[in-house]
Amino acid sequence: GKMVLEPEIVDSAELGATVLEVIRPVARDRGIHLVAEVERFPRGWVRVDRLKLQKVILNLLSNAVKYTPPGGTVRYEVAVIDPPEDGCSRRYIVSDDGIGMGADFLENLYEPFAQEMRPEARNVTGTGLGLAIVKRIAALHGGSVELRNRSGGGLEARICLPLGLLLPRDAN
Repeated sequence: GKMVLEPEIVDSAELGATVLEVIRPVARDRGIHLVAEVERFPRGWVRVDRLKLQKVILNLLSNAVKYTPPGGTVRYEVAVIDPPEDGCSRRYIVSDDGIGMGADFLENLYEPFAQEMRPEARNVTGTGLGLAIVKRIAALHGGSVELRNRSGGGLEARICLPLGLLLPRDAN
């Protein structure tokens, strides 16, 4: 409960792409197809806590890779929401075709140390803190997080944040 934001002005496209450098080798080693059209990530300068937002994205990508079987696909997208919806101007989406989550667990997934015990995930390790941290960081930024099972299998995580685009002269 003592987490505080340390906002800085960052390049939006670079922020969205940096985490891929970390997760790409992990996905490759597990035989997971990681799809991210970096050239389509929104450009411009935004004020955000770079490290905390990278932690959020990396956590979601890491979970997607962990819970997707070899040969599966993880997608990562960043989009501008214009006009903003409920103050949200940026959406970060991580989706996969992995095992998804049980409907009962979706109600408790943001609880610290919560982990769903399923036979399909018996070899997956973790502390159960990741999604609680993701939700806290999104809330500190004034945003929201939503996870839901995808029809046909897998999970989709959406982080919405109110990141106003700064003009180039404001970014100096």
